[in-house]
Amino acid sequence: MPSILKRLRKLPVKEKLEDIGYFINRELLQFLGELVTAVEDFEATPGPTGATGPAGSDGATGPTGPTGPTGPTGATGATGPTGPTGATGATGATGATGATGATGTSFTPATGSANGYLTRKVYVNAASAILGTTFLGVTTIAAATLSTASDLPDGNWFIIDVAAGGGGGAGANGTEGFGGPGGGGGCRRRMIISRADLIAMLPLTIVCGLGGAGGVGRVVNNNVVTTTETAGSPGTDSTFGYLNAGAGAGGQVGSGRHGGPGGGIGTAPTPGAVTTAVLGGTPAVTAGIKGLCLEGAGHVATSSSNTQPGSAAVWGGASGGASLAVNTAGNGGRSAYGGGGGGSGGNQEPATVDGGHTGGVGGGRFVDTNENGGGGAGGTGTNTNNGTAGAGSNGSVGDAERNGDGGGGGGSHGGSVANAATGGKGGDGGFPGGAGAGGGATRIRAAAAHVFTGGDGGKGADGCVILTALA
Repeated sequence: MPSILKRLRKLPVKEKLEDIGYFINRELLQFLGELVTAVEDFEATPGPTGATGPAGSDGATGPTGPTGPTGPTGATGATGPTGPTGATGATGATGATGATGATGTSFTPATGSANGYLTRKVYVNAASAILGTTFLGVTTIAAATLSTASDLPDGNWFIIDVAAGGGGGAGANGTEGFGGPGGGGGCRRRMIISRADLIAMLPLTIVCGLGGAGGVGRVVNNNVVTTTETAGSPGTDSTFGYLNAGAGAGGQVGSGRHGGPGGGIGTAPTPGAVTTAVLGGTPAVTAGIKGLCLEGAGHVATSSSNTQPGSAAVWGGASGGASLAVNTAGNGGRSAYGGGGGGSGGNQEPATVDGGHTGGVGGGRFVDTNENGGGGAGGTGTNTNNGTAGAGSNGSVGDAERNGDGGGGGGSHGGSVANAATGGKGGDGGFPGGAGAGGGATRIRAAAAHVFTGGDGGKGADGCVILTALA
């Protein structure tokens, strides 16, 4: 290729071509031959690649190709941070009305024979024989501790009644022909309180007293005293929080021969062989022996010819009866709301054979102006050979307002000393808080091969706590 260019440059610029055929044959054909050879050489032997030229402008986008197959699912990425809570959406439409609920119980005043209260609970001592029996229309339950408001029954107002245990009657003194003195009754106290005030008292432990056991009568076997008569045991107090009801004392034996004093705010003292006036259960010393308001009735010791009936009380317990007079017996005292005093056992003239004598009447609730009697009837006397005099009747059971009555004294046995004889047992006090009565005496003298048994005293009634819930 260079040779052609060189030759072209050497052509005479002003050379005159006289014949075109000459030029073609001489110059052009030869030039074309060389050009063909040069082109062939150029195609057979590529030269070095030149520098890349500038990129041309983008052409128009071609049509979209078909979608390729879906690739495999990649691994789940990490959870991103929680975004801000979006604005509250609009309230949805009100749903359909639900089914009508059960009809509630409306408050309707009691009518006819309905009991008129919402709930009633009667608590007694866990050792009481009354536990699990029916009293005031409900089954008695064991005393418990009320800790929280949920332990209280439903109700806005509550009546709380606290009744203490009654004292037991004394056993008869057979060698002297003296019937045993009766025990003193237990106190009754009441409180009406709102639910809020009751809750403020919590926690509290309910304590229910027990009645005192009766004493045993003297036993003489073949001229030998094998058993010495004993006094009646005192009852025990009942409490509901700060509300205390004092228990009655037992009937006493020996030279003092007291009927048991009644319980009041305080527990009745045990008089022992004291011969002066003995006050009932009272928080302060007072001048009389009568029961005043919450004080229990006191008692005076008998003398050699005195019959001492029990004294009366209002809320306190009445005192028991006692007697040293021949062939007589003392009645138990009455109380308006507290427990009645126990009657004394029938006395018996040791030197005279007769039909025996009736025991004293237990103290009942007031229905007239008499301060004693009205409770359990005294047992009848007898002179049946080898027989037993009549037992005193138990005191009547109390109610929602008042404690029980005192038991009646046992009858005496007035038969011949040639046969065995037994005095009548004193009646038990009525639940709650009634006092037990004294046992009846026997007529005895020194008589070989025979047994003479004085009557045992009756048991004082147990106490309780009554919780009545109102609307």
